[in-house]
Amino acid sequence: MTGRSIVRNSWITRRRSPMLLLMTLSLLLGGACSAQATDAFVVISGGGNPASNHYSQYLQARAYVTYLRAHYPHKSIWTFFGAGNQSGQPPVLFDVEQTGKDEKGHDITTWIAGALPDNRPARHDEIARAFRDEILPAVKQGGTLYLFVGDHGGPSADSPGESIISLWGWNRDPTIPYGWRDYRYSETLGVAELRRWLSAGLGRGRVVFVMSQCFSGGFHYLGLPREEAADPAWFAKPPAWARPVSHPSRLPPAAGFTATDDQSFASGCTSDVSADRWAGYERYMPENLTGLDVFTLKPGKLPMRASFYDAHVQAVQVDQTIDKPRSTSEQYLVDWAQTIARMEHAPDLAATVKPALAHFRQAMDGAAPQIADAALQARAEEFRHYAERMVQANPNLKDLLHAPQSELESAIRPQPTRSPSSRARRYPDGDTNAAMNDQMLFGSLWGKTIEPAWQHALNTGELSKLPAPVLAYERDLANFREAATAAQSMGNESATNPASAIDPDLFAYYESGYADPATFDPARARVIASWDGRRYQAILAWAKKSADEKVKAAAIVMLGLMPDLSSDRDDGETAPAQAGKPRPSKPPRPDRDIAAARLLLYRRVLASWQFLLEMKHKPALEQLAALIELERTPLPAPTR
Repeated sequence: MTGRSIVRNSWITRRRSPMLLLMTLSLLLGGACSAQATDAFVVISGGGNPASNHYSQYLQARAYVTYLRAHYPHKSIWTFFGAGNQSGQPPVLFDVEQTGKDEKGHDITTWIAGALPDNRPARHDEIARAFRDEILPAVKQGGTLYLFVGDHGGPSADSPGESIISLWGWNRDPTIPYGWRDYRYSETLGVAELRRWLSAGLGRGRVVFVMSQCFSGGFHYLGLPREEAADPAWFAKPPAWARPVSHPSRLPPAAGFTATDDQSFASGCTSDVSADRWAGYERYMPENLTGLDVFTLKPGKLPMRASFYDAHVQAVQVDQTIDKPRSTSEQYLVDWAQTIARMEHAPDLAATVKPALAHFRQAMDGAAPQIADAALQARAEEFRHYAERMVQANPNLKDLLHAPQSELESAIRPQPTRSPSSRARRYPDGDTNAAMNDQMLFGSLWGKTIEPAWQHALNTGELSKLPAPVLAYERDLANFREAATAAQSMGNESATNPASAIDPDLFAYYESGYADPATFDPARARVIASWDGRRYQAILAWAKKSADEKVKAAAIVMLGLMPDLSSDRDDGETAPAQAGKPRPSKPPRPDRDIAAARLLLYRRVLASWQFLLEMKHKPALEQLAALIELERTPLPAPTR
């Protein structure tokens, strides 16, 4: 029996809700009255700048776009990725960071142009115009907007509690060195703004989404209120907080699936991508939806799925990372669980509510739902499979399956433990400032002793044996830092100061020529990238051999603080046993706190669902049925 048939056979959908009837009627009328009701597919990814637009995000977006273009009209697909590089066209700039190894086995970071067919820049205004003038008009007569977001995300700095999508933050500026200015903090798209766009232009259309960015769970509130109000009839004397909640005037019909909640990071986004190291919803969702190998774009071992829901179920079963995947209907029930839990401490509770509330408490402590509702029992079985897969990945989690709520909450907040590391041995009293002390000493030795000695050697020609691109890199870096220091001393750190427009972390990117594809020299770029990846090690190795005892001693101390930077080999020398050696990797396994958080999610969903069924709370059950129906919207039949 499919998920769709289970929902239709359940009590909550046999008694059709007005929302469901209106949705069905609007779709039927839209098809009868207008030939303009079409579906739209929108892919948004590649935000931030070249240091944060990772190769994994490109692979995900490329898989989605390849799948969509193989099955649907190209005019129905909108792609917004990074700087807007288009397949078959000269690159705008190299906007995707990729990490690998050079020929000597050193880690090396390079960039490629994230080209996609008919791609546009993932800039706020570009996306806003397309939604207003193209995308929403296409679906407003009753079509479906299938929205794919694989970007970075975070909490809003301007609107506490709201999630945002990070968009591409670079724009051309010929007045500054290298020709690009970073506007990363102004290029975002939040829940409230996207909701306004949808409310204004969606018409009789609807939205189904899948999102893998950090803090993505906030986007469930595109179509949900932020809190649910208890029914006043559940109290002899309703408390003030049980009053009806004030909701936005119109919430668009939007539902879907996210990698995590609205307060957590997600897994996956990385520049260091390989088949055995890249893990998370970011990868598993496109693989399970499209059936493609995300590396080769050839048909993989997995079949194509009929809906986002079908792919989500499969992705969650293999996702054993830090992700906390969920659907909009599940988030809706989690919010209800918060309201119901509040009732446990409320005075003047009606006697008719107390048995259901007791069952809610039992379910939160691990009891299976007792109501013979088909949809509820199907979801419980789904969650049971998820939990079993977690225990298979990490058998040490087995005790959590039957732990009471209090133990799960304690597992989410693990107590700090004393580290047996070398730092702990240096600071046996457990000083929480140990890391800061190390960093201050490191910075002092580097900035006051080693770096001045290195600059002196550079200026006097002692480093002439370095490759020419490396020498040019070092000289330009010194000039850049001098200009930045001068601007800072003069109090000129505004956005109009050219030095402030350059991200120091991307200096190797600029120097390698990635910002100007027309003059890009791949050989020169590779030399600089290799140098930048091991610059600190090389300079410390040079300082350790210095004739200046002060410089030599500083290097020895720094290498003691940071053993990972230690190298006794000459610059450019590589240990034969390690050259090209792949880094060992293990299959991801969920940590105890993540497993506890997932189990609490499942319990809140089932416990609140059971409570609403027991109380026969028709409005909430009808809303739940409508969300589930929307989430399980099938993908349209392929037309290509």
